[in-house]
Amino acid sequence: MKRRIFSSFGGLTLAALGLPLVLVVSAGGCQTQTVASEVRALERSGRVSFLCLGAPGLGTTPALPFERCGGTRFATPDDFAVSNGVTTQPHLYALVTQTTRGEVAVIDMNTKVDSVLDSNPRVPGANFLPIGAQPVDIASTSGSTAAFVGVAEPGREGIFALAAKDLRVCSTCAPKTLSSWPACALPGAPGEMLVVYDPKNDAGEVRAHCDDTTYSKPRDPEPDGAGGFLVDLTQEGLGRPKLVVTIPDLGALAVIDAQALFDVEREADGTPRKDPETGELVYVHPPGSWKECPIDRWVPLTVDLPVQSPPAPPPTGAACVAPPVTAPAPAQDYEARPAGITLSEKRLFVGDLDAPVVHVLDMKTPCEPIEREPLLPTSLREPNRVVTTSQLAASPTLAGSLDRFLYAVDDLDGSVMVFDIAEDATSRRPVTRPHPEWTPAQAPDRVEFGVPVQDLVIIERDNPAPIPNTGVAPEGVRCSPDPDLTVCTASSTSCDPETLYRTSGTYESGAGPTRMRGAFAYVVLGTGQIAVVDIDDYDALCRAPTRYTYLYGCPPPGAPADLGGEEVLASTGEISCNIVVPHTPRSANYMRTSERTGQNQPGLSGFPLLYNNQGTLQSTFDENGPIIRATVPVPPNANQTIPPEHFTLAVGGTIRVIDQKTGLTTNAGDPEHTVAMNFEDPRAQSTSQSFTITYEGALPGFAGKAGRLDLTGGPTAKLSDAASRFCDQGVLGQRAWEEILASEGDANAAAKAKAFADYVQIASNIPEEDDLHWTSPETQGVCTYQQCKSTFGPAELPREARDLTIVEAYQDHLELGASRGGASPELIECCFPTLVGFNVRVGGQWSVIGDASGFLHHVIAAPESAGATQLGACRNSCDPTLARFNGRVRAAPHGEVVKDGDILAFINPFFRMAINDPAPGSEFDANPNSATINGPPRDTFFQFATQGNFRPLLLNLASSTTEIQPQAVTFVPSTGELAITDGSLEGLILLSASRLDITRQYY
Repeated sequence: MKRRIFSSFGGLTLAALGLPLVLVVSAGGCQTQTVASEVRALERSGRVSFLCLGAPGLGTTPALPFERCGGTRFATPDDFAVSNGVTTQPHLYALVTQTTRGEVAVIDMNTKVDSVLDSNPRVPGANFLPIGAQPVDIASTSGSTAAFVGVAEPGREGIFALAAKDLRVCSTCAPKTLSSWPACALPGAPGEMLVVYDPKNDAGEVRAHCDDTTYSKPRDPEPDGAGGFLVDLTQEGLGRPKLVVTIPDLGALAVIDAQALFDVEREADGTPRKDPETGELVYVHPPGSWKECPIDRWVPLTVDLPVQSPPAPPPTGAACVAPPVTAPAPAQDYEARPAGITLSEKRLFVGDLDAPVVHVLDMKTPCEPIEREPLLPTSLREPNRVVTTSQLAASPTLAGSLDRFLYAVDDLDGSVMVFDIAEDATSRRPVTRPHPEWTPAQAPDRVEFGVPVQDLVIIERDNPAPIPNTGVAPEGVRCSPDPDLTVCTASSTSCDPETLYRTSGTYESGAGPTRMRGAFAYVVLGTGQIAVVDIDDYDALCRAPTRYTYLYGCPPPGAPADLGGEEVLASTGEISCNIVVPHTPRSANYMRTSERTGQNQPGLSGFPLLYNNQGTLQSTFDENGPIIRATVPVPPNANQTIPPEHFTLAVGGTIRVIDQKTGLTTNAGDPEHTVAMNFEDPRAQSTSQSFTITYEGALPGFAGKAGRLDLTGGPTAKLSDAASRFCDQGVLGQRAWEEILASEGDANAAAKAKAFADYVQIASNIPEEDDLHWTSPETQGVCTYQQCKSTFGPAELPREARDLTIVEAYQDHLELGASRGGASPELIECCFPTLVGFNVRVGGQWSVIGDASGFLHHVIAAPESAGATQLGACRNSCDPTLARFNGRVRAAPHGEVVKDGDILAFINPFFRMAINDPAPGSEFDANPNSATINGPPRDTFFQFATQGNFRPLLLNLASSTTEIQPQAVTFVPSTGELAITDGSLEGLILLSASRLDITRQYY
């Protein structure tokens, strides 16, 4: 919205936001020119808080409980519709800190015009409430009586108290200044703060200070001597409000008596004291003064870390090495530096920017805070990193489950950790996903978005549907796909309310991506987007396939056991039982392909295509050539079968059934190359990309690298290049393959290992014919230019003599065997006398490379010697969470159908399949005389592209600008909106928490 300025002889008035500023310029001989310009009142907004107020001058206070205000907008800021002395149309006001100007902007959210209030209309421009430089946070009392602003101005660190009765424009009042507000000084710069109530006793009495032993009734409203009434926060009826303020530089919390900032001094009989000369009331903290804040409790935060336990033993397995054990960060003394705070069920949680803890304090009352054992932020991927936290958000106790969770932002990378904070929680460390092996690219103990999280809030709310015959809308009802339930219709006399939330046949209502019933985290990203994280979706069970199978990752979390036996569930028919998973990003789409939902089932844009080694497309499916076929399912229960409609491949906009006998689909009756997509967790389908599957393909990562060949100077022939980090690139040598094959029980392990071993392909040209190298004494009698040229060929048309088998791979060097083309070591060194460029190719296999995911593997350098495996040798990791990081396919014999889990079955995070060798003696058989390898010519390849990737539910706040710096998010329960402040020029943005669309904006 924009602010309009009108100029007149009578003075200057700032009018409504939302219209352009119009400048009229006139000069002799020139036409009048109109220039439209946006004038923005809000800039560098920081934090926001809200007050619900009635008509000014009505009763003893304009303050009203938040629930009295709603989202209806009235004609003007003065439209309160007072009836019988009661405000029937109260207004909700947003108080937004302006960080560079040291002000608080007041926005009337219930008016259609003049929403941004100008505190001094007589002065041009936008004029707000001055409250001191560097405002950090703002908090309001629950009854809307006052708001408090923490400021961090050097030398003037403190808190300003803003009474609700003084916030709106007053035409007869003097303009507000810094001296208009009660204020107090803090011992250090404040951080975040909360208003917490010291509860009243059973008699409705409150105590003035934490150390008081006596309680008294709240006073009746008292005149303030200026036509109004004294501010008394206890009249809200919730107790005595305290400000809980973090003091980051001092590592402590301050509990401050909020009412004391408005209190007057009193005579012995309890009446307000007056100045004998002026007759005015004497305040404890007079406006404009700067006394010390009335701190009731000073809480130094401790950092109590447990004794470090020895690391868990690493996983082990056959033909793999245990990953290295990384010790946790070394124990040391930390000083607390509090960050974000949140209160949940009388427990206060405090993030820490310096120490690896989230402080936990019992706070049954703010006067008796007791620090308990902290939560322990850690990282499974970086166990030796000191993990600190910034922003926090806590869920309420979730309806029906009694679960409760804390979300904490990792201050280093901006990811989100989730902690179980229920009463029966057994761990103080971040929650991990139940099946991290399905999504190995994602940290198992994080919610990641690829960009830092700025702030977050957790909301649990329902949108109950009424039962037709009674009109009653019970809350907390969960959608059920159970086909045995009685569906509620307009004519039902009795029915099961669980059916009211099922998705309609048109997919326009009921359970779906944007129907928000339950508990969700709304996460503000640094890119100006809002992401949604599922916590407890009431409709989760209806977002599932129509039948549970292991192919879909079934059963879904929390599903009743009896649903697993149903043949046709009344669900959305999506392709996974894990469309909705607690503590994971929410899907933006129905994960299925249909006319109503669009093409969202993960699949292929077209069938895989086969090209020969010259790059020529093989236009028809050749039964004698190499074949890609889906691995066929093997249900965990041998008595179960997979119905054909549940083993499919989406190709373009068509769903193709995969034949479970052949692993192939058909197109117009003709077989096609086929893969099966992975549906256990659709978040694994992170992007649509093109895949190239190449026979003896080159591994990526070696372009531009150069190594030193030493084939004759020592006991072992080597290629050395420390920059190549061969294990990190996934290289496996002959010894590694011999271990793999032996573990599989292959009697020909030694012979096959040589064929499957990766090999170095020298990519450099020999020296030019006129190079002095050919006449040097070292060359004479060893090699000639013509001999090298005929043996190795040019780099563009390399001959097999350039290929050297890798016997063993290490991070910085390769131990090499003989040339696959029979060239002697002496000849190779003579023909390539300097550093050589090289490729590394897989031997006797197909390499799988995605243009986004690259070559996936789980090869690591062995952290220790074990058996025949030497320290530092490249081996597959035994880490089960990385089991799907695969980029190698060993072909199955021609015509063989491969089952899920077989030795020759290939699976990566995206799809699974097998490749058949070409028929012996066919035109694709490049090794007709080989007893171990029956592969096509090198560089024969398949290509295909995936589609239907998982898209997280995101709302873009920056659709019309790139200049957005979101700062904080707050939920406004009375309107059902999220309020996001922008640190640039976008002011305050509000969006519907249920519809996820922007409802209004003030700037």
